[in-house]
Amino acid sequence: MSFFDLLMPPRCVVRGCARRGTWFCERCAEDIEQPGPACCTRCLDAEADPLTLLCARCAEGTPAFERVYAAGLYEPPLRDLVHALKYRRVRPVALELAALISIALPPLDRSVVVVPVPSHRRRVRSRGIDPARLIASRLADRRALKYEPKAIVRTRNTPPQVMRDNASRSENVKAAFRDENRVHGCRVLLVDDVFTTGATSNACALALREGGATDVIVVVAARATSTQRHGRTDPRGL
Repeated sequence: MSFFDLLMPPRCVVRGCARRGTWFCERCAEDIEQPGPACCTRCLDAEADPLTLLCARCAEGTPAFERVYAAGLYEPPLRDLVHALKYRRVRPVALELAALISIALPPLDRSVVVVPVPSHRRRVRSRGIDPARLIASRLADRRALKYEPKAIVRTRNTPPQVMRDNASRSENVKAAFRDENRVHGCRVLLVDDVFTTGATSNACALALREGGATDVIVVVAARATSTQRHGRTDPRGL
């Protein structure tokens, strides 16, 4: 039991649950929504061409990353778990998210290097937590992979991506990351909490590839997209 658990005994963080003894109970875990079978095979977008199985963005301009893996869709209960870490600063939740991501990943060669999407130091100070870095370190431990938190740095404090359209998101993070020459010749596992349009992940992957990474796989806790297109009737995506 961690010091955090002694101060705050674990209770499931999913809204309306609060089951004792765990931060994320098995019953809630069973309700995690997964991308549909017809989603984009590269970025998990729901609007994929039925012939190529690629979305328009991936078909028109190949992203700098190889593909995306996610623990599930950015919907409750997974969204509640992400929010507990990101906004309520319940740090043990990072371990739960890392475990879920690990399940979604295929077997990996031990030479793969785990790198978190970097946050600007001002953002970390104001938020009091760096979700991507916490998840990435737990995932590296779980998969026994090398962890390199300083492989890339954020060169400027970009405004939040929320409520921006695709073009604005890409422009917002353009040239916002710099490779530090720590993963030259390596295959990289780039870790973040949520993937929406992929603008931030692509900017990071581009910096890593320019710095000599052989390829970049993006892994996230949740993939934000319209659940209506994944087979449900209520569109609640970002």
